[in-house]
Amino acid sequence: MLVLASGLARAGEADESGSAPGIEWVTPDELAAAIDAGAGLVVVDVRSESAYKRGHIPGAVNIPLSVIQSTTAISLVPEDLIVFYCDCPKGGIALKAAEILHDRGYPNLWVMLQGTRYYPGTLEETPEE
Repeated sequence: MLVLASGLARAGEADESGSAPGIEWVTPDELAAAIDAGAGLVVVDVRSESAYKRGHIPGAVNIPLSVIQSTTAISLVPEDLIVFYCDCPKGGIALKAAEILHDRGYPNLWVMLQGTRYYPGTLEETPEE
């Protein structure tokens, strides 16, 4: 099991947004450390497809918030540890996605704060087809 040094706060405690319990915040550095440690995370970029292609965390899948909002048929396993991110400094769009899936019964959700610009690793680009 992965334990992060700085600890994670419940989203409702870390932010005045009133987000759902069971969603935890993670910093870009903590996420990078978890990925490097082989934590078995599913990393989800909730930005648009064009933003994802311009640069995303290596290994991340792109499921835009609009898709999460409009369908329950998404390719995520509820038992997995799922980390959402976007470009918002407070992770607002990613938090919305996490709250939707939390309401659908997904118990293991993290939201990365600060967005991709603070991710310590090199972002991966997807070439246009």
